[in-house]
Amino acid sequence: MTIASERVRNYSARPARRILAGDIGGTNLRLAVVKQGRVEESVNVPMAEFSSSKALAKRSALEISRLDVHDIVIGGIGFPCPIDGASGEPLLSPPNLKFGFNGFIQALSQATGMKIFGFNDARSAVMGEAMFGSGRTEEVVIWHGIGTGYGFAIVDGEREIFPTAAEGGHFKVVNPILDLSARECGCGASGCVEAYVSGTAMAKQYFELSGRKLTGEEVGAAFLSKDEIAVRVVHEAMAYLAMNISTGHALTLNGRHVLGGGVAQIGQPLLKTLKTMLRTPGVVSWPQQNDLASKVFLTKLDGKAGLLGAAVLAEREADRIQAAMDFALYDPVL
Repeated sequence: MTIASERVRNYSARPARRILAGDIGGTNLRLAVVKQGRVEESVNVPMAEFSSSKALAKRSALEISRLDVHDIVIGGIGFPCPIDGASGEPLLSPPNLKFGFNGFIQALSQATGMKIFGFNDARSAVMGEAMFGSGRTEEVVIWHGIGTGYGFAIVDGEREIFPTAAEGGHFKVVNPILDLSARECGCGASGCVEAYVSGTAMAKQYFELSGRKLTGEEVGAAFLSKDEIAVRVVHEAMAYLAMNISTGHALTLNGRHVLGGGVAQIGQPLLKTLKTMLRTPGVVSWPQQNDLASKVFLTKLDGKAGLLGAAVLAEREADRIQAAMDFALYDPVL
């Protein structure tokens, strides 16, 4: 039995629990009730409706009250930024939003009466894929979320790699010291892969070349329609993504790379373009032993990876806290 199948089996053997799950991105707020890898009900709200963390927490509490949460006591929410390991609160302002999430976890926990845990959204998504999606049969799973931003995270067996940050979207693919034309990223640096690969980056590049304003997903639709500029933009983005996938491969030397997010809905034509880039000489180390293109797949979870993964992580965190409390109360008779 592989480590991955054991990971899935261990989770499946747990008592079934209904859990609140959330996924906050640059485009949408998603909230759902999840039970062992199945979304029972959910709601989506455009992030454009919010201008502050307070307004977001208030609306989130309202939407949660409209769901069937009568027996739910814990929840997990993915955020597009690093998370403070001690408080569970989001750190830093996300590059693709105009406000941060200061005090969000505490405010939502108080409003709902639940224990809410916060996680980086790429961390949530990779766990969802590793448990229920394209990576459930694999030991190592690497997530590449191409949406408003770009998320990157790794699971190895039962272990998460870099769980606190999971900010691989800010690995550099262009050196801003040597190349002053390196694109500026929303994080404040230049040359980050997110500035070249994300839906936001594609939309910006398309506008610079055509003068037309499209969203990242609309650029994807134009690519499918063989719009010449969109084809150029998507090919360039996939060339940079191939570089970051090669980086992920160098970190793991095996595993399955999974593409998700709104831009990944382009589907097989996007995957075919990416595989062409990965098979270009010079991109992959030890190419004779590694057909990296054969290890890249599209998500099978239809946008639910983040929700499902947040639920799994919330259960784990709740169990960890309970185990620590049980140990503290343990008083052996000698």
